[in-house]
Order: sequence, then C-alpha cells, then structure tokens
Amino acid sequence: PVHSAKIRCSKTITLPPNSVHFISCKIDSQGVSRNKDYQALIEPYRNHAIRSGIITANAMATISNGTVPLQCVQTADSPVTIYKNQLLAFAKPVSIPDEVQSIGLATKPSPNEKQQSDSTTCTSSWTKSSLTESLSIPNLCIPEEHKQRLADIVWEYKDCFSSSKFDLGTCSTYKARIDLKHDYVAKWIPSRPVPYKLQPHMDAEIEGLLKAKVI
Repeated sequence: PVHSAKIRCSKTITLPPNSVHFISCKIDSQGVSRNKDYQALIEPYRNHAIRSGIITANAMATISNGTVPLQCVQTADSPVTIYKNQLLAFAKPVSIPDEVQSIGLATKPSPNEKQQSDSTTCTSSWTKSSLTESLSIPNLCIPEEHKQRLADIVWEYKDCFSSSKFDLGTCSTYKARIDLKHDYVAKWIPSRPVPYKLQPHMDAEIEGLLKAKVI
C-alpha cells in the first residue's frame, strides 16, 4: 500500500507579507523510507492554509534524504511565522511511467519558437469574478483581505488555469524522451462504428479539439 507522508517545517521561519518562498521541510512518515529518493505528489494541508493565509503549492517533487523544498504563497498583509515541526502538507509517493525514459531541463526557446508557441496557445476566456467563483475563493473561511489578496494572485496567474476541457495548455520547462521499438510493424485496425445518436456529440468533441489545435 502507498502511504502519504506528513511534511513538516524544518525550522521556525517568519514570512514577510504578500510574498512567495521556498522553505526547507522534512518528512514525518510511516511506511515510507527516509533513506531512498523517490517522487511524490505534494498536497497542501488545508486547515493550515485557512488559519494562516499561507497557501502551499500542489506539485511533483523529489524527496531526497527525507527532505523536500516546499513553495508557499504568503497572502496576508502582515508577517506570519511558521514554527518548527508545523504540519504544512502531505507527500504521496508516485511512480514514473516506464514509457518516460528521461526528463531533463528544456533549452530556452528561440524568439521564433516562442512566437509560434504563443500563436497556438488558446486565449484565456476567464474573467476575474468567474475565476474566483470557480475556485470557491469567496467561500473560504479566511479574512476578507486574504480573500482579496488571493484573488489578485490567482488573477495575475490566470493563464495557469484551464478555461475549458479543451484548454490543455503547454509545458515549456521540461521535455520527455520516449524510446520506441524500431522493429515494430504498424497494424491496421478498422474504425469503430459510432451510434447515430452519438454522432453530434462526437462531432462537437472533434470540433473543440480542432479549434484548440490539439489535433
């Protein structure tokens, strides 16, 4: 079974208002080895975010020697102290698919590549009010000034949020290499018939994918 590990702050630290920081944390786990490096999905501890106004980012991270850097967004207008051993998040170990042989940093795109990437990126259709309501920010049990600050941060990075199921976004930070079998022989498979009642739905899906330039 896969066990989630608790992530606690390594030392007491005070975060200045309206700031973003990476802080050093340690793993407090049961059933998870501290002596082996592994990949994990970081999930924030919501109660801490509600009480303090500090938002921990969801992310994939490498747990090395029982430690992990944690990205925190401090949304309050006054300094907030995180104490040693305070619970901030959870780490759930995950396995990397066998198809991905290696992952490395991508090179910085040239101006021509960047222009081409921008031209194929879907324009976000969010408005500030629709985005904050979609994320249930008005319903959070935090002070109003924290809500406003969080809404401002979310709106500043609105391009990080998908505006529809066809808005898949792009990744220019990492690249993956997939090694294929060179001696593989392609096989022809006949298309599967689509029921008449489902054809309009299928056409709508294909049209959406075409507009988003996914296919």
